[in-house]
Amino acid sequence: MAFIKRIEIRGFKSFGEKTVSLKFEPGLTAITGPNGGGKSNIIDAILFALGENSPKVLRVNKLSSLIYDGGETKPPSTRVTVVFDNSDKSIPIDSETVTITREMDQKGESAYYLNGKKTSRNVVIEILDLALITHEGFNIVPQGMVMHISEMLPDEKRRLIEDIAGVSPF
Repeated sequence: MAFIKRIEIRGFKSFGEKTVSLKFEPGLTAITGPNGGGKSNIIDAILFALGENSPKVLRVNKLSSLIYDGGETKPPSTRVTVVFDNSDKSIPIDSETVTITREMDQKGESAYYLNGKKTSRNVVIEILDLALITHEGFNIVPQGMVMHISEMLPDEKRRLIEDIAGVSPF
């Protein structure tokens, strides 16, 4: 299964004009740190790069608010790159790594790149869906979801597990 090997974030929410690069290892990854340390913004950045367009999900009023606004001059855009290890070829691209980049300007207009070549949001989503990677699925558990799941009734938990496993009745 493909996994996130690295993310690069520039001008996104609390991440300023300097590009920040975070490396990940295979397996379960937990992002921990103090309150206000930017953990949720890392998750938002990943979701953004994978095609999330809902301001509510990304915890802003409008998409252009994702652009860093903490300095003297606001960067003209934000850029997030997610690099997947694709050594098992679960993403149907003949490459050991798959790079997805999303840039957005102050008007809220986005450009997507797949392995450095400009593409559309739909192409990115379709290719990742084939590898069962989606910004809408259960690949990323957002803040508060664990508590919500723990408070579910047994039937609700069963339905959730069926949905995750892809065996829920229609």
